Amino acid sequence: MRTATKVLVGMGCGLLVGAIFGEAGFLGVAPIAVIASFANSNGGIYAALSEKSCETVVDAIKIAKKYGTIVSYDLNYRPSMWSAIGGIEKAQEVNKEVAKYVDVMIGNEEDFTACLGFDVDGNELKKLNLEGYERMINNVVEKYPNLKMVATTLREVKTATVNDWGAICWAEGRIYNSKRYENLEILDRVGGGDSFASGLIY
Repeated sequence: MRTATKVLVGMGCGLLVGAIFGEAGFLGVAPIAVIASFANSNGGIYAALSEKSCETVVDAIKIAKKYGTIVSYDLNYRPSMWSAIGGIEKAQEVNKEVAKYVDVMIGNEEDFTACLGFDVDGNELKKLNLEGYERMINNVVEKYPNLKMVATTLREVKTATVNDWGAICWAEGRIYNSKRYENLEILDRVGGGDSFASGLIY
């Protein structure tokens, strides 16, 4: 998949993406789902790599939708990456366009604020406002009625290595709450968001 990403950037998307999502379906299988970055679930990270990456993500998603592919997208905002191509203003410009074509949207509260301009009211790092999250998600789906699912993780930080974890998901007009994991000891944070996205999509 990483090779496909490099080819897409180099060729500008057009014919190759049409072939991927066209008659053969996605890479020769039924067009069920595609992660917007083609490389992994970090759609927002791929988009932030360059101006060309921004264009590639938008073009690829539009073509995928043309062929009836379900599109999932992880906002995954990284300010240090977006700063090189226009900062938060560029991030919002790109992600607001992407959001028009996405079926499954994933992100934390910072992602939704930075990428799409939606805030969670009354939220604190050590005490989350669940009602604020629910209002935020409802505002997102009102703005983008094409969304079929919106999910966000919930992390209450107790120490650098101990957090409470959970998640909520909007689907079919209602909010679903995951099991809550309290006092979870963290060995390594890397890949936590990707693991959540993978489980949700599966």
